Amino acid sequence: MKSLPESYDAVISLGQWCATAIILRKLGLRSASGPFDWLGPNVRMGRYADLIVNGFMGFLEKKSLRKLREDPNEGTEIYVDSVQGWETHHEFKIGVPFEENYARYRALLDRRIDRLLGTLRSGGRILLVHWFGEGRYERDEVVADMRRLRTAFPGTTIDLLVLETEKFAKSVVYEEPEPGVVFAVGDFYDRSRYDAVLGNERLVMSVLGRIKMHGRLRNLLHIRMNSMRKRLRRLFSKLGTR
Repeated sequence: MKSLPESYDAVISLGQWCATAIILRKLGLRSASGPFDWLGPNVRMGRYADLIVNGFMGFLEKKSLRKLREDPNEGTEIYVDSVQGWETHHEFKIGVPFEENYARYRALLDRRIDRLLGTLRSGGRILLVHWFGEGRYERDEVVADMRRLRTAFPGTTIDLLVLETEKFAKSVVYEEPEPGVVFAVGDFYDRSRYDAVLGNERLVMSVLGRIKMHGRLRNLLHIRMNSMRKRLRRLFSKLGTR
């Protein structure tokens, strides 16, 4: 994959929807939750760079949130940041007062922000993964965003992998406008043909599965152990009701 064969100390999701975090976790590449894991909508790379460089100033502030609608299937209320445009779909539970929902979410969000910024200051080798669902980027635009991020964290090596969708593409094409900034272009997301959340999961996993990260096997083991615990709890629960 061009110049991304090295093993990374951490892989961080830059959204732009749940699928990025879900697939990274399945592959053992996601050690912990980040602030962008469950946010929408179609936000460009520059917005992420702005927030990170500015220490997340004004990010999802209580005074900026406006309710859009409810999702009965999810059991949540969907809010939008009326200033910055972010949407949160999973955190505000229906029937729970807004103040209570927000206090819990804010505490969770601040921990995720501190973790992300701490990782970027760590002096390690970090890979950012951004799945851009609609449209194409000007390469110079993203290179400029990455230069700002690298300048803000000079002691850390920061690379970027962007997935861009080209419907009905027969293969994945890789482009590298600058060392450590790689675009993978393929038919990653098409609601008419693939899963509405995970898109073309097989193809995405074939790209992200090439990433190497320290501790990946440990993460996979942890995921499997948690899955076994959940299955056992469900089994004991069923036995207890008989």
